[in-house]
Order: sequence, then C-alpha cells, then structure tokens
Amino acid sequence: MPITLPPPPPAIVIQNDGGGLVNTYINKVERYSAEGREVRIMGSCRSACVLYLGAKNVCVGPDAVIKAHQAYEQDTGQLRPDVTLYMMNQLPVRVSARLMPYITKHYNPQSTLGASELVSLGIKRCSPQDTVAAKDRKADKPIEIRPGDPITKALFYIFGVKK
Repeated sequence: MPITLPPPPPAIVIQNDGGGLVNTYINKVERYSAEGREVRIMGSCRSACVLYLGAKNVCVGPDAVIKAHQAYEQDTGQLRPDVTLYMMNQLPVRVSARLMPYITKHYNPQSTLGASELVSLGIKRCSPQDTVAAKDRKADKPIEIRPGDPITKALFYIFGVKK
C-alpha cells in the first residue's frame, strides 16, 4: 500500500511589504525556516522585511527590490545602532557587507538592492515556476511513496517512521 506525504507547506510570497517590528520579522524567519517554507521576494521589501533574506530557503523574483535603513524606536525616532547591527548579522554575509556602509536613517539609492544585485550577492533566483500563483500549481497533490523504494526508506529513517 503506497504511503502519501502531504505536499510541502505553501511558499510565503512577498509582494509589497513595508516592514515593521524587528522581533516580528525575526520570529517569522525562524518559523518559516523551521517549517521548510520557501520565502519568495517578488516585489518591494522594505525596512525589517529585509530580514527575510536570512531565511533558509529564500529566493528573489525579477521585480524584487529591497530597501534598508537604520533601526529606530517607533515612539521616539531614536536610532538603534545595536538593533541595526543585529539585523545585519541575520543576513547573508555578502548582503550585509554590501549594505552596512550605506545604511542611514532613511532609504537611499546605496541601500536599495534589485534582484540582479541580490543574485550577484548569492541570493537564489526564484525559478520560473515559482512565479506562478500557488493556486495554479499542482502542489495540492500528495507525494506517493512506495514501501521498499530507496527514497521511502531514507524518508522513513529521517522522519523516524516505523514500518
């Protein structure tokens, strides 16, 4: 009897995200990475949204643009260099090194990166099928696993499934 696994969790698609609280984004990145979700940055990603670049499985579409600025207290406007440094440490090293010298309180052309520059800094380009809406994909079909198959044996071992 074939065993079926559920499909992978749906991808997180970022189209126009203006950011928010750093802790909220840190928690999302940790959760999505733990769940094995792909994070697709397909449009504008600003402020704390740039933390998605630190997800385990992140890619950028052709229209992706990230804009970074220094962290600050929402109530007082006081700059938080400690939080800015923490954020930069969550990003891939090449992205962080590229942004750090140019981070200011406000967005600027030097702290704005497009898809091609992000790819040149090591961020994966989303594959063409990744740009198709999830409802148009066949992700709702379960994966069929047959006992005795080498892949099935490996999955059983990894997930601790007993026969």
